Amino acid sequence: MNVRSEQVRRSRLARTRLYVKIFMNNKLVHTTADAQLQSDFTVKWAQIYNIYVLSSTLETDSIVLEIFERSDPNRATDHVVAAVCIPTPD
Repeated sequence: MNVRSEQVRRSRLARTRLYVKIFMNNKLVHTTADAQLQSDFTVKWAQIYNIYVLSSTLETDSIVLEIFERSDPNRATDHVVAAVCIPTPD
């Protein structure tokens, strides 16, 4: 990899920020703060979110985490990187 392409990659990496939207039963319940993507492609939010499932029909409950990427803070177009379905407890 040449020096120029390495500089471009590092610049893009430094601008990339991720956040998570937490959905329960298809309703948005929380959005995390933005966190910067690290050079080893990890993100640390260091926050705990408690979600209490109060239902008599757990079969219909769903918890989904949607991970969004914001590459440029000046653009309003964020896009979904992944969606993770979390199983509800028994």
